[in-house]
Formats: sequence, C-alpha cells, structure tokens
Amino acid sequence: MKWLLCLLVLLLSFSISKSQNSAPVVVDGSSTVFPILEAAALLHSNRNGNSTIQVDNSGTGAGFQKFCTGESSITGASRLMRDSEAACLEEKGISYTRFVVALDGITIVVHPENAFLSEITTEQLRQIWRSDSNVRTWRDVESHWPDEPISLYTRGRTSGTYDFFMRNVLQSGDTPTTSYTGAATDYELINLIIEDRNAMGIIGFAYYVRNASRLKPLAVNSGRGFVSPSYQTINSGDYSPLSRQLYIYVNTNHLHENEALADFLQTLFTRYTLILRRVGYVALNDVNLQLVRNQLQEVLTNPDDGTTKSAQTDRSANTMNSGKNTR
Repeated sequence: MKWLLCLLVLLLSFSISKSQNSAPVVVDGSSTVFPILEAAALLHSNRNGNSTIQVDNSGTGAGFQKFCTGESSITGASRLMRDSEAACLEEKGISYTRFVVALDGITIVVHPENAFLSEITTEQLRQIWRSDSNVRTWRDVESHWPDEPISLYTRGRTSGTYDFFMRNVLQSGDTPTTSYTGAATDYELINLIIEDRNAMGIIGFAYYVRNASRLKPLAVNSGRGFVSPSYQTINSGDYSPLSRQLYIYVNTNHLHENEALADFLQTLFTRYTLILRRVGYVALNDVNLQLVRNQLQEVLTNPDDGTTKSAQTDRSANTMNSGKNTR
C-alpha cells in the first residue's frame, strides 16, 4: 500500500511540474500574419486540449513593443525588425529567432465599379502617396482619368504593410501623405474601400483573395511591365517591388520556461501545408520549408543559441522561392 501511495505522489508531482512548464502561449503582432497563427492555434488546441494559445493582432509595430516587454512569446511581422526594436530587445536581454512563415504581395485595390483603372505604375503610386504631391484628384495623375477626389485607405503608420509599401514605393527624401483614412482592422479597411467609389487601398494578398468579388486589384508596373498579384507572381518574385516575406519572431528565453511554446511551433511547421492552404497564403516551397524546419529543430535542441540575430538557416531561407531577394 505504501508503494502505491508513493507512486501517486510521484505522478502528482510530475503533473504539477508539467503544468507549471506549460503556461499559456501569448502571440501578437501583424494583422497580415494573424490568420496563419490563428489557424495554427485552432489546429493545435484541437490536438492538444490542455494547451492555451492566445492570439491577438495589434499590428507589427505594436507587436514588437509587446515583444520587447516580454508580454508575448511570438510576434508576427510583415516587415523586418527595425534597428531600434532590436536595440530594445538587446537592452532587455531578450533572445529571439526569426522564422519566415509565408510570402505575400501587397495588393493595390480600388472599388469594384471603378471602370477607368486596372493598372498603375509605381511612379503614379508615388505621386498619390507622398506628402508633397499636388495630387488631389484622379485627373491630377492622368489627364484622361476622372476629375474626382482620390480617397486613400490603409491600416496606418504602425502597420507593417503600410511601412513596407511606403519604403518600396516612395523614394529617398519622400515622406508619406497623411491624407488617408486609417482602419483599425483589415476587415474594416475592406469595408471602407467597397463603400467609396473613389477609393484606393493597400492590403495583403490573402485578404484580397478572401474578398475578390468585392474588390478590384490593380496590376503594377515598376519598369518591367504590368504584373498582377497572384500566387504565381508572388511566388516567383515577379510581382515587384510589392512581394515580401512574412515572419514570426520567437522569444527563445521563453522556450526554456514553457514547453507549450515549443509544441505550438512544432504544430505550425509540421502541419504547415494544411494551415497555409486553409488561410489562402502563398506558402514557402519545399526547399525553404525544410530549411525553416531545420532551423526550428536547431533552436529547440539548443535554445541557448538563440540570439538577437537570425540563425544561419533563416538567412538561407530569407529569399523568395525563386531565390530572388524581396527587396
């Protein structure tokens, strides 16, 4: 009888220890990356009922702020981390690793009944979106376009999509216009665009795909001909300069403390193809996906190796599927 009592005590101790090492996993960051992480969290919770994954989407910039305070273990990002954000993490002693999770193409959309516009150049976009431009109406851009005011819509300055678009369309010395309507969420942004016949907005490709019947995408010409956003052109990097990579940054300090974090990352990358198919994003090809999986195993095996720099495998995967750079 005594041995049975001892066995029960040992099992109870193990259960308590495991529970203490499996705290809720807090995920935040980019609204563009959010559907991927949300789908992964749902799948993970269905397979691991005792695990709690809390997923929010405060935006890339706000997400990095929370990541720097240690509030989140994972933050999604639709742009690379800024030097100031990396400096904050270094100051706080937070070690991290960056993983590429998908490809995306920032999609320029207008109202579905816009009959005069189906393609646009990056120079025309620059005229419309820079602060010192005299453009107020469509006719200010092209004389044969209507003399109607242009209404601009975006997520706003803390959005990684906004930041990436401005950095890749505007030129050195340009500043972005402030004459736009900022939306709190991507779904609010889409609703604003479809309610305004003179709207122009910038959204992630997957959000466009989900609302393709309600939005009109524009082909973009950066000097090599007009290219429409699609799974193929984003995957190849031909949709330039608005093709990009999407990232998650993982707090490797937390990998010591919370085994649920490691379990969630395993679900994300072992069930990757299913997850990306569900949310409609452009997935990494097999070669780059394997590089990211190798990177994850390296970090899980040697969590002390997480630094404020990307792992070598991450740098190898840090290209478009065609081998082209995103920038």
